[in-house]
Amino acid sequence: MTLPIDPIDHIADGTAKVISQYRDKPRFLLKLACYLQGIQWVEDQFATIHDAFRPATATGFRLDWVGAKVGQTRIGSTDEVYRRHILARIAANHSRGQTQDLLKVASALWATYRYDEIPQFAWVQIATAESAEIRQAEWSMLQAAAPVGVGIILVHSGAPSGSFEFTWSTEIQDIAFTHGFDTVAGSINAGYFATVLEPS
Repeated sequence: MTLPIDPIDHIADGTAKVISQYRDKPRFLLKLACYLQGIQWVEDQFATIHDAFRPATATGFRLDWVGAKVGQTRIGSTDEVYRRHILARIAANHSRGQTQDLLKVASALWATYRYDEIPQFAWVQIATAESAEIRQAEWSMLQAAAPVGVGIILVHSGAPSGSFEFTWSTEIQDIAFTHGFDTVAGSINAGYFATVLEPS
C-alpha cells in the first residue's frame, strides 16, 4: 500500500511563516527562498519517483517491477489490465480469508460482477472479454483471498453485450440458428452461454 503525497509549495509556505519583524526585509526573504528552493527540488524528485513506481500510475517496466514485488507476473496483458491484476494481488496478499477481503479482490479486477455464497463455495460471475489465461489468473487471485476450505467458482458469461444473461443472435438475415450454443468467432447466429472455472 502506498501513501498519497500532498505537494507542498515550500517557498510560499515558508515565507508565510516568517515572523512580522522580518516580513519587510527583502534580502532576508530572498535568502530564505533560496534555501527553500533546494528543499522543494529534493521533494519534487522524490514525488516523481513515488509516482513512477505506484501501481496506480506506473507504466511499462516500472509496472513490471511493482508486479514482481507483490508476486504478480504479467500475462501478456496491457498496462491497464496488469495494473488491475497488481491491485488485486495486493488485496489478496492482505486477505484474512473474510468475505470483504474476497470482495476487495473482485472489485480490483472488475467494475461489475455478481457474488453469491453457497455451502463451501463462493460464486463470482463476470461478463468480460478476456482470454482463458487471464481468467485462470484472476480465478487464482480470488482463490488466494478465500478462506481455507472454501472453493471459488468463477463463471464467465461470454455475452458480447457485457450482460450476465444468456443471449441469442437476433440477426434476421439468417433464421436457421444452426449453430446452437456455438461461440465460434464470426458466427452471426451463435448463442453465448458461459465458461466456468472451479477448483479441480
